[in-house]
Amino acid sequence: MASVTLENLFKNYGDAKRPNVALKGIDLEIRDREFMVLVGPSGCGKSTTLRVIAGLEDLTSGRVIIDGQEMNHVLPRDRDIAMVFQNYALYPHMSVYENMAFALKMRRFPADEIRSRVESAAKALDITSYLHRKPHTLSGGQMQRVALGRAIVRSPRVFLFDEPLSNLDAKARVSMRTEIVKLHDRLQATMIYVTHDQVEAMTMGDRICVMNEGKIVQVDEPLNIYNRPVNMFVAAFIGSPQINFIKGRIVSEEGRSCFVEQNDDADALRFDIGEQLSLRMEAHRGKTLVLGVRPEDIYDQRRCTATQPTSQQFARVEISEPMGPETYLYLNTGAHPLIARVRSNDRYQTNEQLQFRMDLAKLHFFDAESGLAL
Repeated sequence: MASVTLENLFKNYGDAKRPNVALKGIDLEIRDREFMVLVGPSGCGKSTTLRVIAGLEDLTSGRVIIDGQEMNHVLPRDRDIAMVFQNYALYPHMSVYENMAFALKMRRFPADEIRSRVESAAKALDITSYLHRKPHTLSGGQMQRVALGRAIVRSPRVFLFDEPLSNLDAKARVSMRTEIVKLHDRLQATMIYVTHDQVEAMTMGDRICVMNEGKIVQVDEPLNIYNRPVNMFVAAFIGSPQINFIKGRIVSEEGRSCFVEQNDDADALRFDIGEQLSLRMEAHRGKTLVLGVRPEDIYDQRRCTATQPTSQQFARVEISEPMGPETYLYLNTGAHPLIARVRSNDRYQTNEQLQFRMDLAKLHFFDAESGLAL
């Protein structure tokens, strides 16, 4: 397998008069045998990055290095990579076996080795019984397994996945997500996976690279991305339901440090942030900032068993969405809407008055102008 290094990648689809810059100085080190996930909204440059690595797009400037060798002028077929596409890209007139064997035949592998590799990959992916069928007789999940098998038989240095699960239904997506992770563990391969789905990113990647507007915003392990976002964009993009943002200031009131929402409404949020958080935010006292609180860090007072410091507030339930083991509550404090994710032990009625608490130890604060984490 191999490491992949991206050095200062720029890609301009336009010209000097009408620039259309998709990549704006991408620097990324993907370790040998790592599962790296590139995630971000549509148009952020993640698929372009993958196509540049594959050699399907020419760079405006920068370098792509695989296992210490610069790839800028190496043809895609000579880069020893395998790419799995969103639309499967199977040959409709060929059987599953022929689709999986095609690349090996083009490289003139012996027939016995081709058969051995195809049968081994088919067994690993549980598609042995499909080998003599045509793609049009298969389900989406089965076709994606065939596409994976076609990549596996080549034993490439690097696997590239371009949103491979987006055409599958919810159940098939969960199943294939698990299969790809198992495949990575079994092959110990270097894999680069592109998705816009933050659930896929959190559950699959060894590390996540969050991209936006052609730039890398943050690269880290999934839980670090979730718990320590570098800015408001990452905090909002990673997490479902989305994090709550409230603009306000930290002020001193009767010897206590309080967060006060920037709102003239009488119902504006106002709560004591506690001694520990007060010390941490001392340098930002009086400045306009943005408070971020994840939905799961908002507790129904009736079910609050937390021993850590919490703030106590009141809200009205606007919508209650039971999701099985948990319920999403859309709350109105009178001045600001909030989303809470609570356990489903209790039923919640529209317009019900609710007393809630926020976990002070898990609050996030961001600079109001730059959006950077404080």
